[in-house]
Amino acid sequence: MEEYGWAKLHLTLDAATVSICLSEVFDPFPEMVAWGREIDEGDLPIQMEIDEEGHIAVLTVLRTENPSRVLLRVTSSDENKILLEGVVDRATLRVGRESSEILEKIA
Repeated sequence: MEEYGWAKLHLTLDAATVSICLSEVFDPFPEMVAWGREIDEGDLPIQMEIDEEGHIAVLTVLRTENPSRVLLRVTSSDENKILLEGVVDRATLRVGRESSEILEKIA
């Protein structure tokens, strides 16, 4: 944590990295757990918004032709700009039982 009440989520694809500020005020962890479970179950497309206290980061996961791979797109809703986009293994984004239990304790 950088400051009290904040954490950072760093997402990296190839050489590009985007950092999203996670705020205690707009707690994203419960929704992140649900989002990861939906990805794990293959319930796509799915999208979630993370409120960075003034800026909104939108994480979207879309199907590809290969069921084990998905398209991850991170956009800034206020700028309507793609910050990060690429195809990744679906398992990379899923929230398994152990991860889910940890995130639920944080939330």
